[in-house]
Amino acid sequence: MSPARVLALALCLAAFAGGMPTRAHADAGGGDPLDCSDGNPCNGTEVYDAATAACIDGPERPCLTGGRSPTAACVGEWYVDAPLPSELLKTIGVTCDEGDPRCDHDADPTTCTFHVAICVAVADPRLPACVAAPVAAYALPRSTLRKAPLAALALLSALAALPGARVVGPYGNDVRFEPVIATANCTALAALPVPAGKRLALKGKLTTAGGRPDRDRLKLACR
Repeated sequence: MSPARVLALALCLAAFAGGMPTRAHADAGGGDPLDCSDGNPCNGTEVYDAATAACIDGPERPCLTGGRSPTAACVGEWYVDAPLPSELLKTIGVTCDEGDPRCDHDADPTTCTFHVAICVAVADPRLPACVAAPVAAYALPRSTLRKAPLAALALLSALAALPGARVVGPYGNDVRFEPVIATANCTALAALPVPAGKRLALKGKLTTAGGRPDRDRLKLACR
């Protein structure tokens, strides 16, 4: 798929992309909420508190930083809807067994479909030296457009649906935010299929409003 085609499809699909589920509250009958998520998994997994019949912040932080810089890696993080290793700060890879419903979100016996979101302007207490900053841009490398055009399209479409997003550049792999994103925000979950026995390597480069870069990597493997 040509870069121009990727750009055209990203712009088209962005109009239909939705965000992650927003925080839900207990219903009028006192039952559990359907979903306590506030739309940003990187600030902690929200849980339902039966004692107060309300959603509260939980201790779990399920996002992968994707980078190794203790001062920059928190600004952009990956969320993968899958069981993750306990040590997430040094993890850039997620492996799924084909057919495992916890991470394989399709019925195709030949692929694993991962659900992945990109989160920006994250304040992560696991990285005390990293200060969250407003985000001005997010780019995928041209190599990703060439090697994994469908994955690139899905991620660019999700990024293009964020507030103030505008896809720019001749290759359609650069998303600018005007105004900048000043508080934590996550894309919708993008469906990324990986053939059984294969891996998908992703890279992203976030740029803060002050020009500071955060380069992130993610490897998805289906076995």
